[in-house]
Amino acid sequence: MIRPYRAIFILLSLATWMLAACGPVTMAQTATPLPPTTAPKPAGVVTSPLDQYFVPPYYSADYITIIEESKKEAGLVIYSVVPQKNWEPIIRAFNGHYPWVIVTTFELDSSGVFNHYYDAANAGIRSADIAITSDQAGWQAFFDKGEIFNYRSQEDLFVPEWSKSTIGISKAHTGLYTTSIDPMLIIYNQQMVTDSPSTLSAIATMSAADPARYREQVTTVDADLDAAGYATNWFWINRTGEAGWSDLNAIGSTKPILEPSSEAIVDAVGSGNMKVGYFASALSVFQKLDDYPDLGWSYITNGQPILLNSIAITRKAASPNSAKLMLDFILSQDGQLAIAKGGLTPYRNDIFGIPEHHINTIAQTIGDENLILFAMDERIMDMEKQKIFIERWRTAMQKTSPPTPTPEATPTP
Repeated sequence: MIRPYRAIFILLSLATWMLAACGPVTMAQTATPLPPTTAPKPAGVVTSPLDQYFVPPYYSADYITIIEESKKEAGLVIYSVVPQKNWEPIIRAFNGHYPWVIVTTFELDSSGVFNHYYDAANAGIRSADIAITSDQAGWQAFFDKGEIFNYRSQEDLFVPEWSKSTIGISKAHTGLYTTSIDPMLIIYNQQMVTDSPSTLSAIATMSAADPARYREQVTTVDADLDAAGYATNWFWINRTGEAGWSDLNAIGSTKPILEPSSEAIVDAVGSGNMKVGYFASALSVFQKLDDYPDLGWSYITNGQPILLNSIAITRKAASPNSAKLMLDFILSQDGQLAIAKGGLTPYRNDIFGIPEHHINTIAQTIGDENLILFAMDERIMDMEKQKIFIERWRTAMQKTSPPTPTPEATPTP
């Protein structure tokens, strides 16, 4: 049940989101920020110092200290897996609240977020204030090294428990939250595939029925080269077990083409060079649908991997107050709507039904029981388990190229 005052925020946020969709968005450093949304105060009502920044009414009174301290900081640096163009509506809306914060983002691959952070720290130069990546093995190592600043967001009570990584039986808070989700999809070329597959079992069956037709015509991300690809296979197999391995073995008999990224999978299938792909990032798929009209896609109906783009403030943050403002904004209603405008998939329950894509939409489509949510998992850091897993995956894929070190390896600073 959405509380009345929150319903006002949703409707006003929706209006801003829809208006923003009507025209092009430019980078926040050069654009006039969008005014944030909030209900006007009646004349004569004493207002809080926070009201001028349009923050939600449930933020603590001392949040004003964080805001004022952020004005003394030298901008905000973010290392993330989010492409620059997807950041634009997020930064624009954020600067509607805090126009003095100059946000600089660096787009890196999932393990590169940590590698660049460690490299900068070792060199004694400024590194990221915020890290955003789906590399759960990297996050586990980052947490173990004490590199996460354990900040409890003002939005903590309003985001689902699964979106907040905790540790131990006591579920101790880690400071790690979720920016957005990214379902890993099945894709296919509609001109080349007559039966639209919605499970890996369906791909395996298609391949077995006509091996010549599908030989070297199925593609996926190389789990040796991509941390997200490795994690997707890991969590999917942990849910599906031996039945999952049977599907991978059957698909592997077609000699699938292993690509270094989801973008490469989408381009291969959309252009007609490949017939079918699986474990493709929804972010990569959705932004290419206009470019490739023959590109079809499906959730994986019997076990949908949901990648979490996790976010945390770093221990070495040079602008910790600005980082708190951004983290809180991203988790807020306004922030989640801006994330949707940027082509990412939001998850806050109280905006469900507003953006086209949402985790609850996936749950309604395939059932809660078929969602496979990524999370920090100590087993993924076990080198022996990892070696056994990746060797079995290589065998299933009939990968004959020299083995590449698995993407979990994050250098020790």
